[in-house]
Formats: sequence, C-alpha cells, structure tokens
Amino acid sequence: MLKTCGKCENSFEITDADLQFYAKIGPVCGGKKYSIDPPKLCPLCRDQRRLAMRNERSLYTRTSSLSGKKLISMYSPDKPFKIFSFEEWFSDKWDAMNFGRDFDFSRSFFDQFKELREAVPRNSSNVWQSQNCDFCTYTDFSKNCYLVFAGSNCKDTYYSKLVEGVSDCIDLTGCNACELCYDCIDCVKCNNVNACQKCENSHDISFCFECKNCNECLFSFNLRHKEYCIANKQYSKEEYLKKKAEFKFSDAAAYKKYKNQFVELCLAHSIHPYAKIVNCENSTGDNLKNCKNAQTCFDSNNLNDCSYVNFSSNSRDAYDVIGSSNKGCELTCEAMSIEGQNIFAGYYIAGTTDVYYCDTVISCKNVFGCVGTKHKEYCILNKQYSREEYEKLLPKIIEHMNQTGEWGEFFPIRISPFDYNETVAQDYYPII
Repeated sequence: MLKTCGKCENSFEITDADLQFYAKIGPVCGGKKYSIDPPKLCPLCRDQRRLAMRNERSLYTRTSSLSGKKLISMYSPDKPFKIFSFEEWFSDKWDAMNFGRDFDFSRSFFDQFKELREAVPRNSSNVWQSQNCDFCTYTDFSKNCYLVFAGSNCKDTYYSKLVEGVSDCIDLTGCNACELCYDCIDCVKCNNVNACQKCENSHDISFCFECKNCNECLFSFNLRHKEYCIANKQYSKEEYLKKKAEFKFSDAAAYKKYKNQFVELCLAHSIHPYAKIVNCENSTGDNLKNCKNAQTCFDSNNLNDCSYVNFSSNSRDAYDVIGSSNKGCELTCEAMSIEGQNIFAGYYIAGTTDVYYCDTVISCKNVFGCVGTKHKEYCILNKQYSREEYEKLLPKIIEHMNQTGEWGEFFPIRISPFDYNETVAQDYYPII
C-alpha cells in the first residue's frame, strides 16, 4: 500500500512483507502480543530522525560530574547532562536506578523520557575499552588514536571515520584491515596504499581505483592481479621504479595536482560498477556482502530479511537500523548502534533482549524507557518492578502512547541530546 510521509509529504510504499515484519516485532506481555503500526514517515525521513541523535565530530571540553577531571566530550557545556569518563560510567560509584520514576499518564512519554535522560549521567564520548583515544567518539578496543570517529580495533590512527582493524593510518573513511595507508576510501586489506578508493588485497599502490590483488601500481583503475602498472599500462619492474621515482609524492602541491588529474582520468575512463553486491541474493543497495533478502541496505554484511539497514553485520529481521556490532541484532526496528534481540526505538544498546524506547542500556532484558541501566530486568523509566507488575503496567503505557500518537515512532528530533548542526543528520540532510 502507498502512504504519504507525515513530514516531507512524499509517497512511500509499505509492502505485505513490511506489514508482516511490523506485526511480529512488538512486545509480548502476559501472553498478549502488541504489534507495531506501520511507520508514518518515509524511509529517508526516518533515517534523518535517527541520525539527528548522533554527534560524531563536535567535541568540547567538559569536567566530570563525578571526579572533577577534565574530559573531552561530545556534549557541549550548555547541555544539561552530567558527564562521566568511560571508567567512571562503568564503575559502581553510581547507579542509574537512583534516577527512577513513576510513569505519569497525564503527560507524553517522550517528554518524560527526555527528563529522565537529562538526569542520568552520560559517557562523555562513547569511547569504550580504549587507551589514549580521548579525542575520539563511538570508538572501542583502540589505542593511540586521534579524531577517529566510529572506529573499532584501531591503533595509531588519525583523522578517520568508519574504520575497523586499521593501524598506522591517516585520513581513512570506510576502510577495514588496512595498515600504513593514507587518504583512502572503502579499502580493505591494504598495506602502504595512498589516495585510493575501493581497492582490496593490495599493497604499495597510489592513486588507484577499484583495483584488487595489485602491487606497485600508480594512477590505475579496474585492475586485477597486476603489478608495475602506471595509468593501466604495463611496465617492467626496472621501468616502473624509474618512472615512479620521477613523481614528487611528498610535495603537497604536487600531491594535490596528481589527485585532481587522477580523478579526471577515472571519470573519463574507469568502469564504475552500479553497486558492490557480493554473494547476495534478492538484495538491493550498495557495499553488501553475503546478504539475503536485504532491501535498500548499505555498507553491511551477513544480513537476512532486512530493510533500510546501514553499517551493520550478522543481523536478521531488522528494519531501519544504523550500526550493529559483529554480534548483530534480530527482530529489531528503528535503532542505532545496537546489539541484541527484540529491540524497538533504541540507541547505544548492547547485549540486550526485549528492550523498547531505551538509551544506552547494557545487558538488560525486558526494560522500557530506560537510560544508562546495566544488568537489569523488568524496569520502566529506570524503576524496578516485579515481572507481574511490569506486565501489568506496560500494556497501559502502550495504550497511552497509542492515544498520544507516540507508539511505534522513534524519538523525535526535538528531544535529541544534540543540536541538529552537531549531528550526522546535517551531513546527509543539511539544513542551511
């Protein structure tokens, strides 16, 4: 069926498969299933709404609300949040349950959630299990990194975004398992590679596009298993090394000139695949690998029965998800940076099951509207309930949210913890 977006007023389609998905992802309380209504916004407006909750590159100086220690934070000083370091946030010196409160049926849920979120302390920059990575955000298991955003298992890397398993690299975007690389985009398993895009399993190449298993190549594109090539022309090793020595790669002005010339060369002569979809079945999008029934998905692998999923791995039955860990997610909708099962409307969720409308909860089960809770079960707005109390109260809240028009909707942009121009949404959906 066709629907009209409640924001941009463009038409979008809800398929029979979509309806089946929304019917099965809602919570079960007391043996009764509560389904999720189809979305009121089109996929692009839903994407914008989620991205407006994520600040990656705006950093500020703050003071820990617990220790007084100076911190680098993604929350500006004018924001109302208490800020803790990673070690403080995970310590036993505080308890998110101390901020619990009763649900007020005379008010909207989103307003109550906003007040709870402003009261609960926050991890200053969402840097987890990392060393000397103070000027990074959304980065984990890394060491000696500077201005790395959305990185994992990185070492001695600088000015990079969406990178995993890279070391001794500078200025990378969307690269994995690379070493000694500079100024690259979407490269995988490369070593000593500069100014390259979409290259794989290659080393000692510069200014190359869409080359695989290549060594010692310059200004080349669409090559496979080649070495000693310049502008896609084959040379002997001696000729190649002699010509390579003539280039002044260490000169900034010359480097910029080479890069501009290479862009023009690629635009004029290279072959650009319509999409990079490898070993996939019934899937659409780009940068997909080992996926089945993945519709309008991007930069992901090992997806099954997913739609509108980006930057995710090992997930199934998921819609409208941005970022899942390698452990993946299942039966998840309208979520960001998550890991677990049965998640709806959540962000920064790890190791959880049956979690709805939550922010930064770790290893929890059957929680609703919670912020900053760890290892909890049967909680609503950070307040502990018995199972019987939880299953009696949650249906009443769902009915209340149906009446206010909030049930089935992700958190509105108006309650984002960031200003719009601080967030990733400004990159993809700029408001001038």
